[in-house]
Amino acid sequence: MKKLVSIILLISAVSFAFMFSIKSKTEDSIQFSSKSFDKVLDQASSSNKLVFIDVSTSWCGYCQKMNADTYTDAEVIRLVNTKFISKSIDAEKGEGISIASKYKVRGYPTVLILDSKGKLLKKQVGYLKPNQLKQFIGK
Repeated sequence: MKKLVSIILLISAVSFAFMFSIKSKTEDSIQFSSKSFDKVLDQASSSNKLVFIDVSTSWCGYCQKMNADTYTDAEVIRLVNTKFISKSIDAEKGEGISIASKYKVRGYPTVLILDSKGKLLKKQVGYLKPNQLKQFIGK
């Protein structure tokens, strides 16, 4: 009987830990959409949110630093996930080429804030520390 109770407790503990780890993973990063740009705009419109676009390239060192330092900050994650529908694009690949061209992106990283119709509201070029990004997006 003790063995059965121990096994049940062990299974419960493992299940709880697994469920907690799944929940943590969705809350410890910015939820960048994999949908097309047009679908992101539609989603922003239906959810009454703005659009946050991270424009980068694969070779950009400051883009990688921003991914590692700024986009992992807990308050940045909370603010971006709460206020925006987000998309990260590579300005040299796929639809990222046309998006970067449309918004005249000339340096990396660049952060764009758009309304749900795609109108540019704010643009910031260059690496942003967490506090700088929070100030830019408006706490």
